[in-house]
Amino acid sequence: MAESYKINDNEGLYFVTLTTIGWVDVFIRKIYKDVIVDSLQYCKVKKGLNLHGFVIMSSHVHAIVSTQPNFMLVDTIRDFKKFTSKRLIELIKTTNE
Repeated sequence: MAESYKINDNEGLYFVTLTTIGWVDVFIRKIYKDVIVDSLQYCKVKKGLNLHGFVIMSSHVHAIVSTQPNFMLVDTIRDFKKFTSKRLIELIKTTNE
Protein backbone atom coordinates (compact mmCIF):
# COMPACT_ATOMS: atom_id res chain seq x y z
CA MET A 1 0.00 0.00 0.00
CA ALA A 2 1.34 3.42 -0.92
CA GLU A 3 1.98 5.94 1.78
CA SER A 4 1.62 9.67 1.33
CA TYR A 5 4.56 11.84 2.28
CA LYS A 6 4.39 15.60 2.52
CA ILE A 7 6.75 18.13 1.04
CA ASN A 8 7.23 20.45 4.01
CA ASP A 9 10.17 22.54 2.87
CA ASN A 10 9.84 23.84 -0.68
CA GLU A 11 13.57 24.66 -0.65
CA GLY A 12 14.52 21.11 0.33
CA LEU A 13 16.01 18.30 -1.67
CA TYR A 14 13.74 15.25 -2.02
CA PHE A 15 14.15 11.63 -3.08
CA VAL A 16 10.94 10.60 -4.84
CA THR A 17 9.76 7.28 -6.22
CA LEU A 18 6.96 7.20 -8.79
CA THR A 19 5.47 3.78 -9.45
CA THR A 20 3.08 2.25 -11.92
CA ILE A 21 -0.15 0.79 -10.61
CA GLY A 22 0.47 -2.81 -9.62
CA TRP A 23 4.17 -2.35 -10.35
CA VAL A 24 3.52 -3.23 -14.00
CA ASP A 25 6.71 -3.29 -16.11
CA VAL A 26 5.84 -0.41 -18.44
CA PHE A 27 9.28 1.11 -18.93
CA ILE A 28 10.83 -1.83 -20.74
CA ARG A 29 10.37 -0.16 -24.13
CA LYS A 30 12.37 2.89 -25.22
CA ILE A 31 9.29 4.78 -26.40
CA TYR A 32 7.85 4.73 -22.87
CA LYS A 33 11.14 5.73 -21.27
CA ASP A 34 11.36 8.64 -23.71
CA VAL A 35 8.04 9.95 -22.38
CA ILE A 36 9.54 10.10 -18.89
CA VAL A 37 12.70 11.84 -20.09
CA ASP A 38 10.75 14.35 -22.22
CA SER A 39 8.38 15.13 -19.35
CA LEU A 40 11.26 15.66 -16.93
CA GLN A 41 12.96 17.96 -19.43
CA TYR A 42 9.75 19.96 -19.86
CA CYS A 43 9.39 20.32 -16.08
CA LYS A 44 12.98 21.54 -15.85
CA VAL A 45 12.40 24.24 -18.45
CA LYS A 46 8.81 25.30 -17.70
CA LYS A 47 8.00 24.19 -14.15
CA GLY A 48 11.15 25.11 -12.22
CA LEU A 49 12.25 21.54 -11.54
CA ASN A 50 15.83 20.98 -10.43
CA LEU A 51 16.65 17.40 -11.34
CA HIS A 52 19.74 16.23 -9.46
CA GLY A 53 19.58 12.65 -10.68
CA PHE A 54 17.13 10.00 -11.78
CA VAL A 55 16.90 6.38 -12.83
CA ILE A 56 14.12 4.68 -14.77
CA MET A 57 13.45 1.14 -13.63
CA SER A 58 11.05 -1.26 -15.36
CA SER A 59 8.07 -0.32 -13.16
CA HIS A 60 9.09 2.86 -11.40
CA VAL A 61 11.23 5.98 -11.46
CA HIS A 62 13.54 7.24 -8.72
CA ALA A 63 14.58 10.90 -8.73
CA ILE A 64 16.34 13.41 -6.53
CA VAL A 65 14.58 16.73 -7.04
CA SER A 66 14.18 20.24 -5.74
CA THR A 67 12.57 23.35 -7.17
CA GLN A 68 13.55 26.85 -8.12
CA PRO A 69 12.25 29.82 -6.13
CA ASN A 70 8.68 30.89 -6.97
CA PHE A 71 7.69 27.32 -7.91
CA MET A 72 5.99 24.72 -5.74
CA LEU A 73 7.57 21.26 -5.90
CA VAL A 74 4.30 19.54 -5.02
CA ASP A 75 2.60 21.24 -7.98
CA THR A 76 5.43 20.32 -10.34
CA ILE A 77 5.32 16.66 -9.31
CA ARG A 78 1.51 16.60 -9.62
CA ASP A 79 1.63 18.08 -13.12
CA PHE A 80 4.43 15.71 -14.17
CA LYS A 81 2.48 12.66 -13.00
CA LYS A 82 -0.79 13.81 -14.58
CA PHE A 83 0.66 14.65 -18.01
CA THR A 84 3.00 11.66 -18.13
CA SER A 85 0.36 9.10 -17.15
CA LYS A 86 -2.06 10.40 -19.79
CA ARG A 87 0.64 10.33 -22.46
CA LEU A 88 1.72 6.80 -21.53
CA ILE A 89 -1.87 5.53 -21.61
CA GLU A 90 -2.35 7.06 -25.07
CA LEU A 91 0.82 5.38 -26.33
CA ILE A 92 -0.05 2.01 -24.82
CA LYS A 93 -3.51 2.10 -26.42
CA THR A 94 -2.15 3.01 -29.87
CA THR A 95 0.93 0.78 -29.86
CA ASN A 96 0.23 -2.40 -31.77
CA GLU A 97 1.91 -5.06 -29.61
